[in-house]
Amino acid sequence: MVAGVLLSGCADESVDTGGSASAIVEPAPSDPGPVSPVMVDTDTLTELLQSCTVVQPIRAHQYLCLKDGVVSWVDETVGATEILFGIGQVAGAPHGEDVLLVADGVPYMLDGTALRAVSWSVPVPVEQLASHGEDTWMLGSGRLFALSDGAVTELTVDGVSHIYDFAVSSDTLFIGAPEWMAIDRADVSAGVTAMGDAPADAMATDALGALWWVTDGRVFHRRADGLEQEIALPEAISDVVGPNIWLVGEAHAYRVTDASMEVHALVASGAVGVDSYGRLIRQQDGQIFRHSTGRPVVVAGLSDSLMVSETLTLLPSDPDSVETLTAWVNDQPLDVHGPPYQVTLDPEHLVDGAHDLRFFTTSTKGDHMATHPIWVGSLPEVEWAEIQALSQAHCDRCHGGDTLTDLTTPLGWEQRVDEIIMLVSTEQMPLGGPFLSDEEIVLIRAWKHGGFQ
Repeated sequence: MVAGVLLSGCADESVDTGGSASAIVEPAPSDPGPVSPVMVDTDTLTELLQSCTVVQPIRAHQYLCLKDGVVSWVDETVGATEILFGIGQVAGAPHGEDVLLVADGVPYMLDGTALRAVSWSVPVPVEQLASHGEDTWMLGSGRLFALSDGAVTELTVDGVSHIYDFAVSSDTLFIGAPEWMAIDRADVSAGVTAMGDAPADAMATDALGALWWVTDGRVFHRRADGLEQEIALPEAISDVVGPNIWLVGEAHAYRVTDASMEVHALVASGAVGVDSYGRLIRQQDGQIFRHSTGRPVVVAGLSDSLMVSETLTLLPSDPDSVETLTAWVNDQPLDVHGPPYQVTLDPEHLVDGAHDLRFFTTSTKGDHMATHPIWVGSLPEVEWAEIQALSQAHCDRCHGGDTLTDLTTPLGWEQRVDEIIMLVSTEQMPLGGPFLSDEEIVLIRAWKHGGFQ
């Protein structure tokens, strides 16, 4: 089952990086043979977005659209705004609360709909751009650059003259050269720590930091502990996108879930990304499509911690086909206004702690229930010493200082905090238990909310 593929457990992940990219020192894991996932036929909700020659997904309800030389910033809560003209190429990615975009080689920061120039530059046109944590990676003309702390540096690897692709996890940078190579983000100068033995035609990382790649139509998966497995699928695969992994076949698309592989009767050529709600975005013949399982509802305008009354904008997938949208917080019904759909949450009517926003949509395309977690009330002030004690009790036995997923330092936790909250809240970690209490999970949320003090 795919669940066995997705979850990484304790292992001796220590490696000797040596300092040379050409000397791979990590021992090759034994081949356990192909994994045959549980296949589930799944109905697909397909949306047609606006026409674009190039689309760059930014957040779940925001993207950059290039058409006829005009770059538009599209925010589904307010509409589209034209921001640049006479442009032939654009790439973009989130950068904190802002957006970093590079248009015809010129970088900008986008704050709302206002552009501002930046002091750094990249010597080649940027074709691919991705952010992870506080770092942003830019690929163009076979060269890869990192933007960190306002400075740009180029990645150079011994023996590698052209980088074809890249993917980033919390602690590892993977490049396609053309075989995949793994580089420790904490010490890029140490060189390559592991590599594949065949060219990677496409690659992506998932939310757990595992690498997925395609070679000659076959799909492979590499866990953070180095275990590699082939995923047996009934047709050749041409592309993979993440972090919610979708695999693109000739007649179907496959979406990886915790316990199965969803099978979508969908020709998904032109896939460009997956948003945080697991929806696949693709471009074909100047049209932009978005595909999802069910009908996820995007929530815009919600704070990390609800402490005052807030009005939220609800963006159901494929809104034109929605007949009704009903909302609750737990079992308490909410007044929904619109479209555009909006609800108001008042923390005075809710006890402090975790709650679920629930949405029920009716449509000629089918009815669907969706949920979104919220946190009500102030969070306690938490310092690193408390998180360190929690880590020592639950995490360090598998994620000590000699592992690729080091959770013994504040930086290691900060880089992975959203992933950690997801895994411990759903009892996927610690592997095999005992699982964290609600109070311990609150400590992690509070440490993040307080700015990682």
